[in-house]
Amino acid sequence: ALVLLRLVEHDTSLDRAVSIALHLVNTCFLVGALALTWRAATRESAPGPRSGGVWLSGFVALAAAGAWTALGDTLFSVSSFEQGWARDWARDAHFLERLRILHPILAVAWVSGVIPWLLELKRRGQWVSRWAGRALGLIVANLLIGGLNVLLAAPLALQIVHLAVANALWVALVLSWDASSHSSGQSA
Repeated sequence: ALVLLRLVEHDTSLDRAVSIALHLVNTCFLVGALALTWRAATRESAPGPRSGGVWLSGFVALAAAGAWTALGDTLFSVSSFEQGWARDWARDAHFLERLRILHPILAVAWVSGVIPWLLELKRRGQWVSRWAGRALGLIVANLLIGGLNVLLAAPLALQIVHLAVANALWVALVLSWDASSHSSGQSA
């Protein structure tokens, strides 16, 4: 839809912002489905009830806000943190410039909630502990990369690294969530 509706290049419309966020949410669901398919193929037993679904939903919302931030950074690039901060609050700022602040705020809020869940999973069996540990490490890495991204005025290469680490984090979260369905946390 992004290409067919010509919501590309320098398009700054609300339609593009909505489409780009939906595109990233769809990517989360596809990657999550692939991770769960892989896990189902290697599991010996059927899963039970899972905990932490709210944190997966929160990640998807965070990813959508990240898509808006990246779009704003791409369409309204700045040369410094200070210039970006000034533009975000300028009277004539485009709505995508104003939305840039949303992603870092949501990230801090989400991290403050998801870390206790992951730490609780770390106390379970080996499989869930391994994935929860990976998720925790990726959270720390992506917070540092995201902070650097903000301070350096979002260079494209760093945005791509931030997105790649976010995708790895998503897989670790999905597999942690899936593993939480086993009381011992251990499975094939």
